[in-house]
Parts: sequence; C-alpha cells; structure tokens
Amino acid sequence: MSKDQKDSKGNFSERTKNHRVDKAIAITNEFLAVMKRDDIPYHDIHYIIQRAKEILEEKYKSIKFSNEIIHRERMEFLGKQAIKAQAVRIPIAKDADTKQRRCESLSQELVSKVLSLDVLLSDQDYYKDVIENDDLVLNCSGSFGYVDAIWEQFLIAVSLNSRLANKKLWKGKEEEEVTWKDLDDVLNKTWSWEK
Repeated sequence: MSKDQKDSKGNFSERTKNHRVDKAIAITNEFLAVMKRDDIPYHDIHYIIQRAKEILEEKYKSIKFSNEIIHRERMEFLGKQAIKAQAVRIPIAKDADTKQRRCESLSQELVSKVLSLDVLLSDQDYYKDVIENDDLVLNCSGSFGYVDAIWEQFLIAVSLNSRLANKKLWKGKEEEEVTWKDLDDVLNKTWSWEK
C-alpha cells in the first residue's frame, strides 16, 4: 500500500469517525433528554442499544438489495476496471533469482487469463450475490457504526454524570478522597463488622 493510499485511508477513517461522533452526540443528547423526562434508569441503555441492533438486523434481513440497473452498471464498471488492470505492467524485481525469472512469464500469463472478461465476469450469479451483499454490508456497517458511536457517547455521559453526582454527594470530594467517616455520614450510622 502506498503512502497516499495509507493517508487516504487514514483521512477516511478519521473523517468518518468525526462525522459519526457529531451525529452520535446529537442523538445521544436527544435520547438523554427523553430518558430524563421519562425517568428511565440509565442502565436501561444496555437493553436499548442491544435491541436497536436486533431491530436493525431484522430490518436488513427483510430488504432485498437487488436492482438490475445497479447490477448492470457495477458489472460494466468491473469490466472497465479489469481492462485497466490488464494494461498495468508489473515488472519483476531487479534482484529476482533464477526461479523467479524462469516463472515470471507464466505468472504474468496466468494473471492475464484471470483478468480476461470471459473468465473474470463469467459467473454472473456470483457477482449478482456479491453486489447485493456488498450493498447490505455497506448499509449494515453504516447503521451499526452509528449505534456503536451512540453507545460510546452514552457511556461518556453516564461516566461523567456519575462522577459529578458522586462529587456532589461527597460535598465536592473526588471519589478517591471519600473516607469512612464520609460514608458513615451519608448512611447516617457508624459502620462496623458486627451485625
């Protein structure tokens, strides 16, 4: 993989993550407001997220990602890409050994045969299924990516709010600073090992 391809992939990943986080924050804030209004326990988010994933999975199972126009266009595109790939020449390494040199022409010929359209595109059912599954995977990964980003934002919100609530409960003390006396004061009793 070239440096440009790595940079492009890194930029894509970073851009996608940032976009999802922005959307997830907005959705999380909306759901936090509803959960607060309806006095829903914050631990219920585990169920909500899991159920959302189940619902998405069932929805996608019920959709057939088949479209003849898309299939025809993608097949045409694949053919054009195969023709471009045929035109690319990959030279043998300058420091190739005897076996590599002896086998190079056969390796090149094998690639040429595989990239011929009558071989590469010969299994129409395979490509039809691949194209349909590709669209399914694309939609699923996009949807599940958002659900996971929302889950992460809920975890951040719960963690931050729990920490702030505990700090308020302990009169400004961080959790690590709470003493046994502080616990006794909150529980209105003296704790002991005795029953």
